[in-house]
Amino acid sequence: MRGDMDHLTRDQIDLFLGRKLSKEQSTGVVRHLLTGCPRCAELAGMAWGFIPHYGEEPNYEAVFRRLDLFEEIVRHDIARERIRAGELWPKLQALPPEQRLLAVKTDSGYQFWGLYDCILNGSKAVCRLDPTVGSDLAYLALAIAERLESRTYGETRIHDFQAAAYGALANAKRLAADFAGCEEALRAGWQELQAGTEDPLEEGCLLSLYASFLTDLGEFEAAVAVLDRARRCCRRIGDRHLEGRMVLHQASTIAEVDPHRGIELARRAVVLIDDDAEPYSALGARHTLAFCLNMVGDTAAAEAILDAHRHLYLRFPEPVTAGRLQRLEALIAREKGDLDRAERLFRGLHRMFEKQPQRFHFNLVVNALELAEVLVLQERIQESVRVLAEVYPILEGWGVHVELRRSWQTVQQEIGARVAGAHALREMADLLRRRWRRR
Repeated sequence: MRGDMDHLTRDQIDLFLGRKLSKEQSTGVVRHLLTGCPRCAELAGMAWGFIPHYGEEPNYEAVFRRLDLFEEIVRHDIARERIRAGELWPKLQALPPEQRLLAVKTDSGYQFWGLYDCILNGSKAVCRLDPTVGSDLAYLALAIAERLESRTYGETRIHDFQAAAYGALANAKRLAADFAGCEEALRAGWQELQAGTEDPLEEGCLLSLYASFLTDLGEFEAAVAVLDRARRCCRRIGDRHLEGRMVLHQASTIAEVDPHRGIELARRAVVLIDDDAEPYSALGARHTLAFCLNMVGDTAAAEAILDAHRHLYLRFPEPVTAGRLQRLEALIAREKGDLDRAERLFRGLHRMFEKQPQRFHFNLVVNALELAEVLVLQERIQESVRVLAEVYPILEGWGVHVELRRSWQTVQQEIGARVAGAHALREMADLLRRRWRRR
């Protein structure tokens, strides 16, 4: 019984459910179902009574869970492949990237799903800290996926694997500010996805990556619309928590430019996200809600959320989370009129970001605008101008469009001449978010 057989029969499914097939035959049934074949998934669902309500899309994930596919048969194979990958990867990892790529292309011993999965997860884990390494690993995972045996894994499932690898590659390219490369990888991933099982989970993940790409280009509203499609994918498979993560992605994407909509989305995310399953996302939803509430002037509500969940921040002491907490505290202090405290917090953030300028270069510039606003509110105009002038070389280093540089210089001059005030600095921050990636 092959993994990409034409279709299962009802008799085969009944024998499988009755545990009357041989291990080889059972494995064939499982592998075929895991290709996502809707006809056979529906047949399996009927065998167990999974009939969707009128107007609902079939939830094949529920069928797979009920059949205990991974538990009964597949997990053993997955475990063996992962053990094998754990043995081979250290040897492969010791090679230079070019030799690693050559090895997986020419040696069939490296061409199996477990190693692909190990390398793909490695790419996802490292790409935020080192996009170049993340990109190398994504190319490596893709090379393995392109050489997987279709008789073992199923042709359409292999297309899914390739789509996931292209997604990881796109994200690494995005984080390296290679937007042309990111767009190319996303396009290739989408083509593989259409040739694959049409798995809603894979579609949702690729849409989420596309939304991040649009966000980096300053197209926040378009990104939120794309994430709405990703959210519907999560709903189709009945994954409430993952749907919550997509809604949180929407909220954090729109928070800076439309905080009223951010409040609505963040509140929905708080309800959907499983706090125990992923405390970091649970914290993110509450942080985004507090941020948006403060942005619309409800400082008391923002501060109440922050105080109630401050302990969660302490669970994640790394710089990104610590910086988000300190920025929110500074913004709340500014809205409350406690300008001395706001200034101290913004200056502390500047010192934090200066320690890792390559990682936090954008944060440095935005923080300068927010510190400059506090100084303007304190009537310390020349200090405000100096803060803006100090970070302007970073803006030049980005190679941003000349109009954005001119806008910055104009605001700086008008602040110095007392022609413009704090509002002009907020407008500059909004313009920066939408256009700083454009050349």
